[in-house]
Amino acid sequence: MSGITDIIIEILGNIGEVATTLLGTIFGSL
Repeated sequence: MSGITDIIIEILGNIGEVATTLLGTIFGSL
């Protein structure tokens, strides 16, 4: 089951990176 946990953590990390990039783009264009 640890493999599933690793995948979830990886996905959450990727979402965080994308969200940070999007927020930076949005606020940077305001």
